[in-house]
Amino acid sequence: MTDNDRYDCFIGRWVYFHAGHEAIIRKVWEANHRPILVLIMDTQEATTALERAYVIGFRLRDLGIPHELRIIPPIASVNWGRKVGYERNYIDVDEEIQKISATQIAKEMAGKDMNHIIDDVIAAFFLVVLFVPLVLLFWIPSPDLCDKLAGMR
Repeated sequence: MTDNDRYDCFIGRWVYFHAGHEAIIRKVWEANHRPILVLIMDTQEATTALERAYVIGFRLRDLGIPHELRIIPPIASVNWGRKVGYERNYIDVDEEIQKISATQIAKEMAGKDMNHIIDDVIAAFFLVVLFVPLVLLFWIPSPDLCDKLAGMR
């Protein structure tokens, strides 16, 4: 297994995926160019773990960062007993990014209906993944368009 066959892993609840989350993932991706593994804890939050996965996946696809997402049970600790073949890294970011707090965002969002935002992200995902391929599959171009395309060669 080469280093490029391995993943850089992030574990979290990922409630309100924000610029701070994106900054650390982007920083690691730009440094290593390895795919990112995002482990999403299935905790009781304002959004489900699956909804959070959709949001994260949609954004990472938009950024062009190869990734895999996994929903995992809530964890209490991450443990190891010896050198286990992978690095343990603290990702340092600038002060502005460090100030971002998902807890503060959650407090500001308390009582607000966030379903419309999640619904928009999920709808956009399904539009791109399902609807666009169907349109392209069944789309029959007009003869005029075919002539124009043929003339572009």
